[in-house]
Amino acid sequence: MNNRLLNVHQWLDYKQVVKQDIQIMFWLSVMFLLVCLINAASLLSAKLHTKHNEIGLRRALGANFGQIIMQYSLEVIIVGLCGGILGVMLAIVGLSGVASLYAGYGHLNELNISIALGVILLAVFGTIIAGLIPVYTACRPVPAMQLKQ
Repeated sequence: MNNRLLNVHQWLDYKQVVKQDIQIMFWLSVMFLLVCLINAASLLSAKLHTKHNEIGLRRALGANFGQIIMQYSLEVIIVGLCGGILGVMLAIVGLSGVASLYAGYGHLNELNISIALGVILLAVFGTIIAGLIPVYTACRPVPAMQLKQ
């Protein structure tokens, strides 16, 4: 007799509750998130690279480093919030597609408020993390060097 005791993860693997294609979809979504964050960081870096003169002029006129960082950080937060809301809308469409793909499990695919807020918060925090480096590097040079350019 096979009288072994399995923990939850082993039992799920043994009964094949989570299928391989679901795990592949999960990892594809994580990789897509990383690509989006890298894209957001590069777009923000390119945008701030063209604003060196404006940043240098504002710093020369009396704006301190923290005020400029706060302005561009607020812009990053708004971009992340818009991306999170768009992501939730796309998730609703994607869940309807998954429900049609797996007909018997349609009632298990639902997007409640806590998950939607979690997605939006993940988008905002991810964009903040990806956007802090370009904002910091754009605001770091001395104003005189920025004005010379």
